[in-house]
Amino acid sequence: MSVWQFGAEYRCNVCGNKVLVMKVGGGTLICCNKEMERSSRATGLDARVGDVMTTNVVTIPSDTSLSEAKGIMDSKHFRRLPVVDSGKLVGIVTIDRLDKAGPSQLTTFSIHELAYLVNKIKVRDVMRRDVFTATPDMTIRETVALGQSRKTGSTVVLEANKVVGIMTTNDIFYKVLNPILGIEVPGS
Repeated sequence: MSVWQFGAEYRCNVCGNKVLVMKVGGGTLICCNKEMERSSRATGLDARVGDVMTTNVVTIPSDTSLSEAKGIMDSKHFRRLPVVDSGKLVGIVTIDRLDKAGPSQLTTFSIHELAYLVNKIKVRDVMRRDVFTATPDMTIRETVALGQSRKTGSTVVLEANKVVGIMTTNDIFYKVLNPILGIEVPGS
């Protein structure tokens, strides 16, 4: 992969730092010097979880009703939510678990009985308690290997026992594998 710097100097719109404009393979990469160290490390399976994870994670407490959890997932287009009580990770709930725990489409309950049930059942009753976790400094390679051995599609990222991120199979595809394979994401 050939890399060279163009002559012009630009400033980052976000932080105001100098921006390095480079040609990488067939594309152009524009990145501020502050991000350069993180970006240069974040290539391939030896990148760190902290470079790939999604931050600003939405979490829910275990006493959240199934209907509330489903509403959050639907509105945010999430498939899973970490469950946190008193700042501690206690589980994870997925859309599949919510669907399986909710009433069947073939039920004979009235709409009022269904609403009561879905609001009565809490996330703590259906969440997975054995959550696969990693730290931001673990490599993608080791995290994927451990995750595959546990048959999980997501990793909750903890630092000092606090949730700081989540990494899903989509994060690995879009942020690690696609660049390696030269696949560009439409619209990016």
